[in-house]
Formats: sequence, structure tokens, C-alpha cells
Amino acid sequence: MNLATKRYLTLVLLGLLFCRLAAVQLTEIKASDAGRRESKITFTLSESNPYMVSVGEDNKSFKVVFIGVENQALVPDYVRLSPVIDRITSTEEDGSAVVEIRTMRSCNYSDYKLGRRVYLMLEFIEQPAPRVRLPQSRPVRPKAAVQVADTVSTHAETTEPESTAVVAQQDTIIPLEAPKSGAAKPFPILWLIIAAAVLVVLVLLILVFRRKPKSYDYKVVTEQKAPEPEPLEQVSPVLSKMAKLLADQGWTVAEIAAELNVPESTVKQLIEHNQP
Repeated sequence: MNLATKRYLTLVLLGLLFCRLAAVQLTEIKASDAGRRESKITFTLSESNPYMVSVGEDNKSFKVVFIGVENQALVPDYVRLSPVIDRITSTEEDGSAVVEIRTMRSCNYSDYKLGRRVYLMLEFIEQPAPRVRLPQSRPVRPKAAVQVADTVSTHAETTEPESTAVVAQQDTIIPLEAPKSGAAKPFPILWLIIAAAVLVVLVLLILVFRRKPKSYDYKVVTEQKAPEPEPLEQVSPVLSKMAKLLADQGWTVAEIAAELNVPESTVKQLIEHNQP
């Protein structure tokens, strides 16, 4: 390969590279929801380029085609659990970037372009609520009045005085009775049964949750035993002499027992023991 051929191939490669770099590219597709019924899709291009939007028959599929644009945004950015957007697919067909959008419900759309960005607004189509037809209430004529009217119409063909008499007779025979508003209504027995049941339940609750009085163990002292007198062998001779001396001075047995801090029976024994 000579030098001229190499230069030619180099120029061709540079031209292709320049055309590649100079081509318009779709760099980003991003969708953001504005609530639960509206979404905005933004298409970002490397340069401003014409586009066209087509809508499906069900107003749930939209197709945006960027003519002569390379599709670099093959992975669109949108919320997978979006209440508005079902899915967005991005492909490249015949040298044009094609973006297909599927929505959850039928939508209205609006699009506009600012510089190298294209915006597509999608909003749910609000369906009017079905009208509810109310039944028309027709006045019901009482049977008595219908019969009176029939008799009046039949007798009116013959003679006029007889028809008036029939009307008067029918009016007197079938009087309209108005309901008595002041009549006393009997008190329902069901309310008495309910009141009795509620009263029984309240009494049972009081008996169950009533606090029981605290029980105390009382020891009944029936009779206090008198202390047994100490044997005379254990009493000192000093106490014996003091008891004898106090008895000679006229002290009583209780006073001597309180003074010597001994039982009265012991004092009696001491006094009897010391007597000659």
C-alpha cells in the first residue's frame, strides 16, 4: 500500500468520525410524576432537532420519533411503580430514535420544545360519572276516589241531577279518615327486657369485682392465768423479812406485792410462813 492510498483512507476515516460526532444524539429520557394522574417526560438531545408524536386509538400508547437522531438513551429513567406510566421503551429504527410510551389509563397529551429539550405532558382523561336516574313518584289515587269518579262519569251522560246525587252519596259513604297524631303509643316490651338485662349484668359485675374486707386473725383471750407463786425456797430471806415488816406496819397484801414486785400469792405465803 503506497502513501497516497494511506492518506486517502485516513481522510475517509476522519470524515466518518466527524460525521459521527456531528450527528444529533438522544442522550436522556426521564419521566417524573406530578401526583397520581399526571406525568412529564423529558427528552434531552445533543442539539435541537425536529420530532413527531403519534397517539394510539385507545389514548394509552404514545410514540415519539426523532428523525435522523442516534439513540444513546436506550435505558429510560422512570418509576417502575408509577401510577401513570406503565412502561417506556427506547429503540433506534432506520437511523431515527423511537420512544414508545404506555400509560395506565387513557391520557390527553401536550408537547413543546425548549432548546435541545422536548417535553411531553400526559394527563388522565376524567370520565364523567354516570347519571343516576331517580324514580319518578306518581301520586296514587285512592280506589274510593277512582270509583266515585267512574260513577260520576257514567251518570253524567244520562242526567245531571242524578250524578250530583251519586257524588254526594259516595262522599258520605266513603269518608277519609285522618290519622290521629295524639294517640298514645304503647311502650314496647322489648325496652323493658333490655333494661332488666342491663340491670342484672350491673349487679353481677358489682358482686364479682366488689372488694372483700381484709380478714384479721383475732386471738380471743378468755382467761388470764394468774402467775404461779414462786416456791418459798427460791424467795430470799430478805424479801421474807421485808414482807413481815411491812405487814406489821399495816400494809395490805396488794401494796406489799407492788412494793416488792412479787405476786400477791407469794406475799400471802411469806406472811403466813413468818407467823409463829
